[in-house]
Amino acid sequence: MIEREAAVRAVEEQLERDYQQWRAVSADAVRMVVVRVEEHELVWVVSWQSEQFARTRNSKYALIGNGPYLVDRVDGGLHQIGVVSAVTGEWEADYRARIRGFGAYCSGRSTRCASRSRRYARTDARCADTAPEAACALARGSPRVRERVAGG
Repeated sequence: MIEREAAVRAVEEQLERDYQQWRAVSADAVRMVVVRVEEHELVWVVSWQSEQFARTRNSKYALIGNGPYLVDRVDGGLHQIGVVSAVTGEWEADYRARIRGFGAYCSGRSTRCASRSRRYARTDARCADTAPEAACALARGSPRVRERVAGG
């Protein structure tokens, strides 16, 4: 099990690598720091910001649109997600399906099936691991997909 301190250290190391890469190509490279860590059942959600903003709280130094890192609580895997996914929480279904292999789950507010980029109607059906698009469509009652899955 990965502890909070190890998660922060992993992100700080990645931020330093990123800084070194940018510094090699630009004199305007900005150093980043960890500003918040949230515990989630699957991961540590580690948010970051420019060092200048964290120190001064002057908005002219704030970064906008930088999504947090996810540090897997089991194996320490490091993943970065987009800010919209972080705000909406859509990262969780995708993470469960792609990283943990729990299969996709389609539910709620015309949400996205974690294993596809198409939108699906509200359903509480689990997507099949082998054919998630077909399972979601079956849950919606699509006869065309039902025939294809059944071999017709």
